[in-house]
This record gives sequence, C-alpha cells and structure tokens, in this order.
Amino acid sequence: MTLHVERSRAYPVTVEHAWHVVLPTPLDQVFTRWFGPLPPVREVRDQVGEWGTVGQTRTIVLADRGTMREELTVVEPHERFGYRISDVTGPMKAFAAAVDGTWTFAPAGTGVRVTWAWTVHPAPYAGLTMPVFGRLWHGYAGLALERIETLLLPPPAGVVRDEMAEKRAGISQNVTDYPDRRARSRTCSAGLRVRDRARASAASASPVRSSSRSRAARVAWNRW
Repeated sequence: MTLHVERSRAYPVTVEHAWHVVLPTPLDQVFTRWFGPLPPVREVRDQVGEWGTVGQTRTIVLADRGTMREELTVVEPHERFGYRISDVTGPMKAFAAAVDGTWTFAPAGTGVRVTWAWTVHPAPYAGLTMPVFGRLWHGYAGLALERIETLLLPPPAGVVRDEMAEKRAGISQNVTDYPDRRARSRTCSAGLRVRDRARASAASASPVRSSSRSRAARVAWNRW
C-alpha cells in the first residue's frame, strides 16, 4: 500500500519566479539539514546540463551514504514538474522501493503556493513503518520549504548572502535540532557507570550498608 504525503508553503513572489528558481536549483542547496534519520543531500552525480528536461536522470548522494536514481518524468512550465526515484540504497532502502514526487506551483493571492508531494511505494515488509516515515517526511519537507524561502527572497538591503556560511549553518542546526540521539546515548552510558559503581560499592560494604547502598544504586539508575 502506497503512502502519499505533501506539504506546501506560500511565498510573496510570482509563480514564474518560483518556478525558475526551484526547478534548476541543485538539490544540495535545498536539502541542507537532517530531520531525525532523514539526511540532507550531499551531492548530485551524473547530471548533464541544467535540470529541466523530461527524461533527464541523475544520482542523488545522501549524507548517510545512501543513493537514489532520479528521473524527471513531467515538466509543465510554471505549473508542476514530477520525477521518479528508484534504485534506492542505504538506510532509505528499508522504507522505500520507489517514490513518485511532484512539485506544484499555484497562484496564492499576489504570490505563489509551492507544494512538494511524495507517493512512496514501500519496501517489502515496510508497510507498518509508513505512518512514522510520513511524520518524519513532513518535518523534513518543512525544512526544505523553509530553505526555499531563502532562495526565493532577496536578503535585506546591505546584507550579502554567503551560500557556504548558510550551508555550514544548516549542518550546525542539525546538531541543535536533534541532539537527543547523542544525548540519550551519553545519558545511558553515564547511567550504566553510576549503576556499576554503586553495585561494586554495595558488594564490598557490610550487610547493613550494602542494603542501603543497593537502594541508593537503584535510585541513581532510575534517575538516569
């Protein structure tokens, strides 16, 4: 069973401007940050010419060393473009066998609403993970649409945009946004050390003090 997910955002620019920026922009300038286990794009290989012609293909290399083959399947100028992702390798392979993606552009007042959508064809036995994957993708898409805003809108007067600095900031933000994985690992290791020291002390103490220290060890472990 496929999973369909999408997310959109409005910008105060014309449809034409959004189209001409989003379609050809290199992916490593759009997908610059992690969201949980979903990685940014590290680089794009095997692309010939500017991206924008039906039938073009390229290889997407992710920060977790996974790769995906992308083929541009639909181009309707100023309205939508679509693509097919296949040959998935790395951690993503456990979730998706293939993906059909689209970007659509629609007038929204005096601006444009850009919508990014994925139809995920799950990998074997990945069906039960699709609701979780969908929530992760939704957050990942939010970061991408936020990044697109910086590409669409000019910087304030007197401010010069530094693309490399912004990319470094995206990497730094990854650590800020998701420190919990490393923090949980450090916390667990510290808790195990506290538990082991408490048990060793309790074993070498008198029976009365051993009981007291055992209780202290349990309290210390529970706090971790």
